[in-house]
Amino acid sequence: MRGHHLLGALLIIGGVLPSWTAPGEAAQLNTAGWWWRAQTGTVALPPPPHVPANGLSVGNAPDGPSAVAALRFALDVDEIDPVLTLTTAEEFASGAVGLVACPSGSPWFGIQAGNWDDRPEAKCDAATVIGVTSPDGTGWTFPLSAVYSDGLLDVVILPAPDSDPFEMSFEPPTAASLRTTSASPATGLDSDFDSTGSGAEESFVPPSGAFDGGVAFGAPLVPGVPAFGEPPTAADDPAAAAPRRFVPIAQGRGPAVEDTTDPRPLALVVLLAALVVAAMLGREPLPVPRLLGPMAARREMASAEPEVRGLGRFRRPRRGEAPSLH
Repeated sequence: MRGHHLLGALLIIGGVLPSWTAPGEAAQLNTAGWWWRAQTGTVALPPPPHVPANGLSVGNAPDGPSAVAALRFALDVDEIDPVLTLTTAEEFASGAVGLVACPSGSPWFGIQAGNWDDRPEAKCDAATVIGVTSPDGTGWTFPLSAVYSDGLLDVVILPAPDSDPFEMSFEPPTAASLRTTSASPATGLDSDFDSTGSGAEESFVPPSGAFDGGVAFGAPLVPGVPAFGEPPTAADDPAAAAPRRFVPIAQGRGPAVEDTTDPRPLALVVLLAALVVAAMLGREPLPVPRLLGPMAARREMASAEPEVRGLGRFRRPRRGEAPSLH
């Protein structure tokens, strides 16, 4: 029983220790999955043995792709240049192998060995990224800047059109599978601005009467720039006439909020409390186990006093079977 108490304390400790991990990655893996052509009916077939649990698979047959995979990442607004790296688990090929990444053109849900009819559509006519294999053949890299937009990376991995037949599986992807670059914040200053004032010939000279009521304060001094509070027109700013593009809320996670709270003191308190509870439970006396069913009846028969019968010298406890008279 005390071993059970210690086991419970260890389970509590195991649940507390993950709170000491570092902050999460800038890219978040929302979901991933793969689909294969063998799965076409309503009865789910067991996945091929060369694909690890929660992994991915891509394959090619003489008449076209036999398996495709897809991944969906959510990125912060200041993350650019995403590069996806997948670790190869197993590969079976007899010729040239190539992989490409294309943006997804249809909704999909992450699944393992999904039905071939439910696979996502790959819009390779919009953008196609050619995968690059590592020199030692342990992984594939995809620079996905061409297929990334608006904080969401939704990409399909499939065989290249000129590939020979092959079967390939990848280890389970994580948020660390996608590497990004943090964009430098814009300063809002013109690069041609000279803070030293060396451009004396272009320096501003107030017009005559600017301070004697001849020019009204607040009026724009630069022609072509609308006054404060007035919306720009298409003639002033061509970008203002272009239709605005709205991004769904689900595609971005918003600006990252830095959490300065250190979780380690709270985790230490919970750890000490778990050890105290385990020590207190270990000191309690253990109750005598109570038997049920046939085991309880046998114990009562063994503890009962033997029945005494007979006359005279034959009066003694009798145990076992009666002796035979023949």
